[in-house]
Amino acid sequence: VGALVLTGIYHTRRNIRRQQQHIQAFEREKERELYNAKISFFTNIAHEIRTPLTLIKGPLENILAKQKTMDRNMAEDLIVMDRNTNRLLDLTNQLLDFQKIGANKLTMNFESVDITELLAGIVARFEVTFSLNRKELQLKSTEEQVWAAVDKEAITKILSNLLNNALKYASQNVLVELEKGEDSFTIRVTSDGNKIPAEVSQYIFEPFYQVDRKEKPRNGVGIGLSLARSLASLHKGTIYLDTRQENNMFVLTIPLNMEGIKQENNKA
Repeated sequence: VGALVLTGIYHTRRNIRRQQQHIQAFEREKERELYNAKISFFTNIAHEIRTPLTLIKGPLENILAKQKTMDRNMAEDLIVMDRNTNRLLDLTNQLLDFQKIGANKLTMNFESVDITELLAGIVARFEVTFSLNRKELQLKSTEEQVWAAVDKEAITKILSNLLNNALKYASQNVLVELEKGEDSFTIRVTSDGNKIPAEVSQYIFEPFYQVDRKEKPRNGVGIGLSLARSLASLHKGTIYLDTRQENNMFVLTIPLNMEGIKQENNKA
């Protein structure tokens, strides 16, 4: 009788394990289907809205070229319209890039780039927006030039996502730092404000994941950090949230040399 009971318990446990495995497999499949559905949905929207946005942007830039002759308030309104048009175009392009990465169709164009100059230009473009939001953006860089073989557009997208994220959630101050290592360069974007919990530090890089922050509206679609991580990975680099710091610090590290491109770091 005891042997029969033990056999029964064994078979019952095995059946339970099998059922749990089937349930987990089913849930993974449903998550995959939902993920693909979201990508398809957002990509279709991106295709639909990018053309009219482009058609709006062209005439708007023509009008802005004549802003010196127009009323100051009207010029400021047009600048705001242009800034938000560019933001929408950035979002649509991110969605299309995201789809290309998933389909392994995103082509990287590695070239020798002065990271010091590139970073300074990106920060300069954000300074006006930070100022309008009564926030301070500070750049701390090395005195020497830092050259690296990167896809310039991809690095720009990574840093723009980090700065947009900092702009939304920082209370007042954001610090951007550039440091050159022996084989790589590192950019840190540190912002004050409510700290992202350590337990979700890995999830924030997952597609469509958004931290539930009560103090701010949840705008965006939750792909910025995921796209940034994918683009960093295509550079054989890394990006992560350093949870050991007092404030939110995102750390991007990219190798100096890729694709056998000769660098200019050792130039006399």
